[in-house]
Parts: sequence; C-alpha cells; structure tokens
Amino acid sequence: KRYEAFQKASMFGANGVLFDIVGTTCYSLGVEEEEKAYHGEFGVELDLIKDDLTKSLAFKEDEKEFSKSHQSFDFSKYFLDFKPPYYKKPKAVPTPEEDRTRSAMQIDVFKGEATVKDSVVSYKEAFKELASLIKSSKNPTIIVGPLLSWDFNEKDLQEKAYITRLLIEKINANVKILPDYRPKLKNYDPNVEMDPPNPHEAILHGNHDITILIGTHCYRTDFVIRLLKKHTPTNVVALCGLYGHPEADLSTSFTDANKLKELLDML
Repeated sequence: KRYEAFQKASMFGANGVLFDIVGTTCYSLGVEEEEKAYHGEFGVELDLIKDDLTKSLAFKEDEKEFSKSHQSFDFSKYFLDFKPPYYKKPKAVPTPEEDRTRSAMQIDVFKGEATVKDSVVSYKEAFKELASLIKSSKNPTIIVGPLLSWDFNEKDLQEKAYITRLLIEKINANVKILPDYRPKLKNYDPNVEMDPPNPHEAILHGNHDITILIGTHCYRTDFVIRLLKKHTPTNVVALCGLYGHPEADLSTSFTDANKLKELLDML
C-alpha cells in the first residue's frame, strides 16, 4: 500500500528488500487495533532483525542505469463527473498489478462463486439477493475504487467501468470515489469521496443503507468492510475481481463485465 515510496525507491535500484518483523502486528489484533494504527495510535512496539538490517544497508550494488516503465493512467471517462474539483492527480496510484501479486494470499479466503452472510452460493443466487436489496434500498451507494476510477488501458477493466456506470445510472446510486488510498486528513468532501482510514464517515454522511464496493484492491476492501460493519448499519457488498470477501454481507468472486451485465439485467 506504500506504493509511492516503493515506486520511487525502484527508480534508484531498490528492486526488492524484505525485512522480517518480530512481534504482533495490528492486523493480528482485530479491527480496533488496526484502526488505531491508521491513526498513529497503535501502542505495540515491533522489532526488526537488526543484524539482517545492518547487512542489507551495508550492501551496495554496482552503479548502473535503471530504466523502469510505469503503467500509464488517467481518470476514467466514465467517472469524470464524479471527480471532486479539488482532487489533483497523484504521481502514482495503486495499479491492477498490486492485486495480482497478492493472489496467492487471497486464495486462502476463497469459498466459491459467492457468499451471502455465512452461506456459500452461486453468483447468480447472490445477484438475485443483491437485486432484491437494491430494489428495496432507499439510498444505494457505490464506492468506485482505483481499479475503475483510473483508466489503465486494460480492456477488461474498461468494460467493467462502462457496465458499472450503467449500473450507477440504472439504480440512481450515490457515488463516492476512492481513487487512491492516501489519508485525506479531513480535507475532503464526504458527499463525493471516501477517506481511506475512515471509510465509515462517508457512509454515515447520508445514511446509506447498502454500500457496494467495486474496483477496490482486495487488501483495502477487507479494511473498509471491517470499518463499515463496526461503525455503520449499512449492508456491505463486495463485487470482487478476485477471490471474494466473505466478511461482507454479500460478496461475489471474479466479477467481470459479463457478470455485472447479468446483474444489470436483473434490475
């Protein structure tokens, strides 16, 4: 998630350094401690293995030229009208590759095509339930994450963004964009945007009874789900492009444009 720092480091030849952390991290202690960590209030101290750290810092590679090709991106034409006027394009954003490199870890949570509460169901059954929830909703909300907010010139994501736009228009959804995961430090409008460390604030601002996450990276989706379930009464839906999120009230796996079109046809 610290993609900007790592991208900058890679330009100077730091192609990969991995340090082991000794101790219990905030992620191991539940959502309360994880939330504290995002606000700089996590009280547990962790230790790096200092001998390995010293050896790594002492290592110096031969000087040479490094050419790094970065994935180009621009704001998606399908969501330009939802872009806050104050939002400035960052130098780097979370790319599709970030989710793909974590796929081995995500397999562990895979339960099947879809989950509704504690039940494993087919994605068609999940979509029927979702269509029912949307039709009965007074204030449906769609969170559009970086994978769709930005156009990475990938056909599959472009098609998914297009169908998502049609879905937004068909159900007259509230839209809150999540174009990157940098903290907003209170400098944002919760009517149109979500603050990554405090996703619940945008949902509480308007009493949204169903919140659909689409185009958010899996590692961030998990955090958003936990915070929304802790702080809000909203039904949380994750339309995931990979292995799904069983912690959500409803989740589908490998949700591509074709599957989204099936949902659209049910509404």
